[in-house]
Amino acid sequence: MVELSQAGAAVVVFEADGASSMILRRRSRKSQMRPRSRLSVSGVIASSPDGHIGVRLDGRIYSTFVSSSSAIACGPVGCVLAFSGSVLWQVEATVGLVIRF
Repeated sequence: MVELSQAGAAVVVFEADGASSMILRRRSRKSQMRPRSRLSVSGVIASSPDGHIGVRLDGRIYSTFVSSSSAIACGPVGCVLAFSGSVLWQVEATVGLVIRF
C-alpha cells in the first residue's frame, strides 16, 4: 500500500495478487466438473480530500486457464516450463463514494 499526500489531500493506492482454483461446468449434463487454475490482479485508488468524503476506484482482472496443459523439464543447466491452452478473461471495475464519520 502506498499513501501519497499533497496539500492536505490523501490518495491511497494499493495492489493485490491472488491465485486460486475454481470449478467450471457447461450446461450439458454430460460435461465433467474439473478444477481450473485462476490468477487475479486487483488495484484500488482512493482519494479523500477533506478526510470525510472521498472517491474510490477499484479494478480487478481475472484469468482462468481452460483446456490447458503444462510440463516442466529440468537438466544440469536449469529448468524449463512449457504451457499451452486457452485463457478466459474477466474484468471488473467499480467507482464508489466514501463517507467517513
